[in-house]
Amino acid sequence: MSNSIVKFDFKGSKQILSELDWSRSQNKRFSNLHSLASYLAMFCPALPSYFINKYSAENDLVMDNFSGRGTTALVCRELKRNFVGNDLNPYAYVLSKLKVSTIWKTALLKRIDEIENEFNNWFKSDNKQKINIIENNEVLVYYSKSVYNQLFFLREKYGKNWIKNADLENAIIAFALSLMHGPIKKDSSTIYFSLSMPNTISMAPNYVKKFALSKKLIKPEGNIFEKIKNRVLSKFDDILEKEYGGKIYFCDSTKPFSKIKNESVSLVVTSPPYLNMVNYTNSNWLKLWLLGYERIELNQKIKLSDKFNFEKYCEFIFSYLNNIYPLIKKGGHICLIVGDVYDKELILDVWNVIKDKLAYEFVEIYYDYKYLQTHKVTHMLNSKIKNGTKIEKVLVLRKG
Repeated sequence: MSNSIVKFDFKGSKQILSELDWSRSQNKRFSNLHSLASYLAMFCPALPSYFINKYSAENDLVMDNFSGRGTTALVCRELKRNFVGNDLNPYAYVLSKLKVSTIWKTALLKRIDEIENEFNNWFKSDNKQKINIIENNEVLVYYSKSVYNQLFFLREKYGKNWIKNADLENAIIAFALSLMHGPIKKDSSTIYFSLSMPNTISMAPNYVKKFALSKKLIKPEGNIFEKIKNRVLSKFDDILEKEYGGKIYFCDSTKPFSKIKNESVSLVVTSPPYLNMVNYTNSNWLKLWLLGYERIELNQKIKLSDKFNFEKYCEFIFSYLNNIYPLIKKGGHICLIVGDVYDKELILDVWNVIKDKLAYEFVEIYYDYKYLQTHKVTHMLNSKIKNGTKIEKVLVLRKG
């Protein structure tokens, strides 16, 4: 039997739906930009596509308040919906901003050449000494000195300015982030900047240092600006050259969201942080380094809601749903994508705790019973299967 979505209610009745297979090949259907950069707990574009088609019409406003790598944003652009979203992770903000920007490929490639020339001029000056001062930085565990020099310049000149960068510079940083680390092929070729490692999780420096020594891993040399241009050529989508009014903000989803009018949102499709499972900052620390953050200060400088027990998680989801309620149109839908942890049917358990305190109506819960934990990026986080998520579920609510 092919993968399918199962719908069930609280009585346990089930109905097989054939409209969507969450795990099917997406190469012909969705933009290459969806696979630009990995993000922990990311979902495939088929998922928001299904609910956007089901619960909204063209030109409706769709919202994602935990935007991540911007999957919902880009699907909205593909399906001719308007979009508004936000996130508190700088890495997520940069990726999502790319998905709603209007950019021309020729201008982007030209700007990369200009920045490379800036680096060459900068490196010829006294800035060599600035680099040498921090030569023992732990980042050098991952990169050759020549690659590190280029990354250091990009970080100082544009990465640290991530919140203020114009669309072109933000796009360059987004494409660079997608190349910060990843595997090296058997023929020693790689599209990435680092020695061979996973492209999703920034591994800890002590572990990588020991592993690199034991496996005799080589730090690749090369021109990072050429690699960024090649990444643009392979992943750029002409959809970015079409005007689009989508917006992404850097703000907290549990605080009042004043960027849009009340009763303007037709649909919310979003995936709140997992229950005390994914540390989004530590797991992306090398990418966040490019944006100006040091690993040892991440948890102090970036405050994300990813360390809750069940009680606090219920309060968090309640606060979020209550906060966005005024923004939703009457009859509008909210689709919350939450992974079950192995000792809880998480989103169902949360809903049972908070439902009487909210004015939403329960519609249904969806899940793909064949989309297993072993298919998910988060599977590599913990060898103890009970600490992972076993299945993705979507709680669908409606504003009555």
